[in-house]
Amino acid sequence: MGSFINIRPRRKVLLVAAIVIAAAGIVLFAKSQMDSSLTDKTGIDMRKAEAVAVIAGDAWKADAVNGEGFAEAASNAGYALEFQQSTGQIRVKNLHSGEYWNSNPSPSALAGETVKGDLRTNLESPFILEYYEQASIQRKVANALGSGVKWTVAKQEDGIAVHYDLTQLQIKFTMVYTLTENGLKVVVPDSGMEENGNNRIVSIEVLPFFGANGTDEAGYLFVPDGPGALMHFPRSRQLIGKGYNQPVYGPEITTKSPNYDSTAVYPAVPVFGMKKGEDAFLAIIKAGASKAAIRALPSGVVSSFNSVSAKFVYREEYDRRLSLGGKATRVFEDERTPLDGEVEYSFLTGKEADYVGMAKRYRDELTSEGKLQPIQTAQGDVPFELMIICGNSNFYNKDYEVATTFSQAQKIINDLKQSGVEHARITLDGWQSHGRLYNTDPFNVEKKLGGKAGLKALVNKAHELGYEIVLNVDFVDADSEIDDLSPKNFGVRSAEGDVLLFGSDFILTPNVTYHLAEKLVHEAKAVGVDGVLYEELGNFLTRDYNPNYRYTRDDTALIYNSILDMTRKELGFSGVYQGNSYSFGHIDHINGIPRDTNHFYMVDEMVPFMPIALHGSVTYTMAPGNLRNDINAERLKGIEYGAVPAFMLTAESSRTLLDTTTYGIFSSRYEQWKKQALEEYADMKRMASTDNQPITDHYESAAGVYVTEYGNGVRVTVDYNNGRFDVEREASR
Repeated sequence: MGSFINIRPRRKVLLVAAIVIAAAGIVLFAKSQMDSSLTDKTGIDMRKAEAVAVIAGDAWKADAVNGEGFAEAASNAGYALEFQQSTGQIRVKNLHSGEYWNSNPSPSALAGETVKGDLRTNLESPFILEYYEQASIQRKVANALGSGVKWTVAKQEDGIAVHYDLTQLQIKFTMVYTLTENGLKVVVPDSGMEENGNNRIVSIEVLPFFGANGTDEAGYLFVPDGPGALMHFPRSRQLIGKGYNQPVYGPEITTKSPNYDSTAVYPAVPVFGMKKGEDAFLAIIKAGASKAAIRALPSGVVSSFNSVSAKFVYREEYDRRLSLGGKATRVFEDERTPLDGEVEYSFLTGKEADYVGMAKRYRDELTSEGKLQPIQTAQGDVPFELMIICGNSNFYNKDYEVATTFSQAQKIINDLKQSGVEHARITLDGWQSHGRLYNTDPFNVEKKLGGKAGLKALVNKAHELGYEIVLNVDFVDADSEIDDLSPKNFGVRSAEGDVLLFGSDFILTPNVTYHLAEKLVHEAKAVGVDGVLYEELGNFLTRDYNPNYRYTRDDTALIYNSILDMTRKELGFSGVYQGNSYSFGHIDHINGIPRDTNHFYMVDEMVPFMPIALHGSVTYTMAPGNLRNDINAERLKGIEYGAVPAFMLTAESSRTLLDTTTYGIFSSRYEQWKKQALEEYADMKRMASTDNQPITDHYESAAGVYVTEYGNGVRVTVDYNNGRFDVEREASR
């Protein structure tokens, strides 16, 4: 009996332990099932855009060659395309103005050139091809003047195809030139590429010296640095640096590039241009933009000419490990990225031949593609933008630090309404448990803020006031130490095949991002949330070398856009940061449009190219009013550029965020910034008549005085000298 009595409690303990283990197993199994569902394929149709076919065509022969060796190859109502058989060069004649745009500088212009070797022959070639031998990793350069380079020309509809055979390298490719209504289209089709020997293509720069100009004529190069930037010629200041060379949408991070700079603002729009005298061109990279770089070389960098062009990158460099000890060497990808590189040149003359005309031409192109549509809201109904920071996790013990509860947020928006703010979009940041995505539940509302019930009450109050509630989320960046997420299961793979890690930080694979957004939208809709503002989806693009997906950058963009479309359909609003052009047509708002250049030494002037292209179709903000370096100057810049005023505020002091992962919020208390916010709302009401209007002109009327004109005749004049602005009607230069 005593033995039985002794064993019975032990059996109870074992039974309880077994139950606990079983329960834990069920929880872990359920979690694993939920986790695995995040890695499921999205169901999105991932079909690629139809590849450009190389049409064989009949051989083209020159009917009549002019004194300069060119013969007409095609023409339409506005332009004539001419080809020079001896060099492979082209030129386009504007039949209305008589202006020629040459693929390369003329022999007379080259007569005084002093550079030698490849730099000299590049000036006479319609392409610059980078390649490497498989036995080495050294980049080498080839052009049309190289030994053993041959070409044949075939007729195409409204143009010609030039088939290049680099016989010594055993590389072939094609450049197709086609006249359009607005100018010239140049395509390097993937189907025309062959690599038959030991040499592999790294990149092809298309028409690297198209329209290249010396120092004898005034003008500028346009590059998409920040909101837009100009590089004037002839130069009025010392030449410093190596020109402008930036990858569209940023470099490929999976290659662990040493050149990646997380603080840089990379080109958000795939455009570039040139103005010289009374003529200009805008070039749009219509295909292959995610694998393109824009290069602008002022006179004195590699030659005496000013030039701007696009380069398509077919293979990335990456670190390949040589041993388990981590030793690595830099190599190129084995497989060439399949892409059709396409650049379309639009020619502008007279008053349209400047950065304003370029931006308007880009807007017309986006509109014709269905990516931009006029804002449908009535004038004065564009909402004031207020982001309320709810809180975030403490660095040291991971406790959630509260900056604004949902009940405090109710008081703030109620006060705004009583103060005269008719319509506002309230974006909640840090509302999730731990202040960000934690585990695999995207709608885990922080209990200290009031939980889901508190969020629902806030949404109801906002709707009662005529306001909107939007949730700010990041489903791209993750931290394995904070987020309780597995990099192995959910992380993007690098070109080497390992999980791409930056300390404990990693990037969520695109289908995980999609499924998280899908779950969030479903649950947010149930409590009446009006939309989602997504971090990273509009300002970051990457590949994923996971063999289960093999996502290209274009695949990632497609998945991100599907998230934005789903959000708009279900909730009514989707927004992004910065606004990379692939998101156009899928968003309603851009939070923080690029507001400054990267301050490259070559850039002379910042201009509002993106605002001119987007205003009246997409709303956008610039620097939040409480986080500016120069409060008044940046406020005026927002007015000049047609931005909606915005603030990032809290109910408590910003000191509550001091030891959290929310950084850079130096002053945010609502009571301290209420007066400034209401003043900027009053500015916004003064400009209400421009809300749904396109920008039609922008210029400096006097030193420090800038004018922005709108489609309905309204003119906004910003005077940085006295810190004021005026709104007038029916005025134009």
